[in-house]
Amino acid sequence: MMQRKTLGYLFALLAVFVPVVWLGCNDEPTSVGLGLLSSRDLVRVDTITVTAASGSTVRTYINTGSSGNILLGRSLGYEARALLQFSNIPDTLRSVTVDSAKLILIPSYRFGESHGLLSFTVNKMVQGWTEHGITWDSVTTSSYEATTRGSFGRTVADFDSVVVSLDPNLVMEWFQNVGTNPILGIILIPTGSSNVIVGFTSFDSTQSPRKPQLLVYYSKGGAQSTIASSSGLDAYVANIDNLASDPNLLYVQAGVAYRSIVKVDFSLIPQHSGIHGATLELTLNRSASRLNTQSVDSLFSFFLASTDSAINASIALGRRLDPNSDVYTFTITPDVQRWINGQANFGLRIQAAAEPTTLDLFTLYSSSASPSLRPRLKIIYSRLL
Repeated sequence: MMQRKTLGYLFALLAVFVPVVWLGCNDEPTSVGLGLLSSRDLVRVDTITVTAASGSTVRTYINTGSSGNILLGRSLGYEARALLQFSNIPDTLRSVTVDSAKLILIPSYRFGESHGLLSFTVNKMVQGWTEHGITWDSVTTSSYEATTRGSFGRTVADFDSVVVSLDPNLVMEWFQNVGTNPILGIILIPTGSSNVIVGFTSFDSTQSPRKPQLLVYYSKGGAQSTIASSSGLDAYVANIDNLASDPNLLYVQAGVAYRSIVKVDFSLIPQHSGIHGATLELTLNRSASRLNTQSVDSLFSFFLASTDSAINASIALGRRLDPNSDVYTFTITPDVQRWINGQANFGLRIQAAAEPTTLDLFTLYSSSASPSLRPRLKIIYSRLL
């Protein structure tokens, strides 16, 4: 009799427990569940895809002082000029006679013709400049001497050193000014016959043997000696004659540089929704881009706090997840949550990941392109019913 009672209690408990479990597995509450829940407790999860409402390309003069490359040459309408300033010259060389001097540069990057001609002159800088302040628009003809202090012109293979003979009087002037007057350095200016742009390892490189080198042969008191310096400041400034313009395209140009702004309309998403995932997709127009085997095939997305600045803590990396695809994918969930929470929407700034290092051009489809190619944002969000 006791065993029957025990089994009866177990069946009674199961009769209550099983429906509760079953209800918990439903996506939508039953009529019984609805009666027990407040309307504020009901949550719906939705997925939506929206395309960009607007897009624009903006020119920005950037500084390249932290770049691992210093670019030099002319090609495809681009021009790059390199600046160098050697340091750590001992003051014991003030009274020496410089017999000859050479500038040695090691290639690390190439843009344009695979075996093109690199041709440039060396001119003395007469205006001060800083490694992290120099930009294309801050260098004018009054920034350097018109007199040539060295020249170079030949085809440069991928790993050939570029050796340029410098005016011994220029280097001797540097030696005499050590500790008394600033040494402003030199600028390397490509000539019209140059049809390639070569990147050379900079002073910022961790590869010491490949850094720019000043090799000086001098004499003092009848004795001849040699000194080499591989430390100093460097940068490059770059420009393009005319970047193409097409309303169906956005341009992200490294080195020069151009950046694009992408703005999306979020009015279809209720304010204060919870954003569980947000993926931005930008589609590349390969034929209008300029990328090569040395390109860094990645983009950055910056959250804009105003029309011209970014919250640097919010950076998303965009990459092509499939090498055969033309779509760059960015995860920007925190950015979308900020907008949905009420922060002003100034859009996203898209720029090359290797902006100070290369001349890569990413040409992307804009909000005016055909619908399947436009920038699009896929969002997973939840809202209260």
